[in-house]
Amino acid sequence: MIFREPRKCFLLIAVLLFFAGCTKVVYDSEPIFIRDGKYDSEFPHRHGAKQLEDILESVKMINSIAYYSGYNFSESDRITEITDETMKKATHIFYFNETAAGTATIIYNYKDHLALLTCEHIVFFPDTVVAYYHNSNRIRSVAVLRRQSNYVNGIPDGSDLEIIISDKQQDLALIGRKKEMGGYIPVFSYPLGEAKKLEWGSFVYLLGYPKGNKMITRGIVSSPNRNKEDHSFLVDALFNKGFSGGLILAVKDGVPNFELVGIAKSVSADYDMILTPSRNYSKSDLDSYLPYTGDVYAMEKSMISYGITNTTSIESIQRFLAGNRFILEEAGYELNYFFKNILIHN
Repeated sequence: MIFREPRKCFLLIAVLLFFAGCTKVVYDSEPIFIRDGKYDSEFPHRHGAKQLEDILESVKMINSIAYYSGYNFSESDRITEITDETMKKATHIFYFNETAAGTATIIYNYKDHLALLTCEHIVFFPDTVVAYYHNSNRIRSVAVLRRQSNYVNGIPDGSDLEIIISDKQQDLALIGRKKEMGGYIPVFSYPLGEAKKLEWGSFVYLLGYPKGNKMITRGIVSSPNRNKEDHSFLVDALFNKGFSGGLILAVKDGVPNFELVGIAKSVSADYDMILTPSRNYSKSDLDSYLPYTGDVYAMEKSMISYGITNTTSIESIQRFLAGNRFILEEAGYELNYFFKNILIHN
């Protein structure tokens, strides 16, 4: 082909060069990966869905319900202590339930015993709650715990699990019971890591049941070793109610090298007092056009500050179990068979 007009020829060449310069080149190659024995801070480059799915088999939702009997007293009765006699003077007796939900992980399944790790605040309810009249030592009301049920979804006959050991300061609890039925019950079997070796920016997975939904999320570690004694750390993962007790897994030298470095226990929150109808109040569509005339109650409402998740380190979990060795042995649990035969050192 012969171009008779040099100007058109030059224009065509310029256009071709422009599009050639804008062409995006994609190279299909493996990323450079350095095995340094440290926890990874980059997003995993390999597929780890199968391993995470296996781990989730041992992660369960827990629901705790406490059943209370409540007693109201007149100020004129001058009740200052609770006895069998003073309880008979109650002007009103009522009943109510307190509930909590969270995440628990099966860490023991040996012989005829089963045990799960969770947060203490999920399964702890006070035996007695007392309220006083303003600026007085006279008792206004008292509530007494009558019964508690700890139900774990997804295990045979999962009701009525007992609290074996607990630690309020570390917010840890071990619940379990004797197995009454056979069948396969998966136990968390991946290696235990070292939270003290986490660094700023270490990448972690969180597994749990926020608002009753089985979920996996991810986060970045901040303030590693914020407490030199327990090696706790912060994670920026989104946290909702029900995630307490959820596993935190770090990755060492790439997937599938998951290691347990702790559990999620709480989230930063602000608290306000609000006025609300009774808990039994059921609002219909017509109520929005009518003034509310029933009783009004004061209630504390939490406002979650998402992105600041507090944790309990694996070192604290190990010390929690080892420090209660004798109680565990008396209850029929062998320390060396927690986390599927992963030896726990003092």
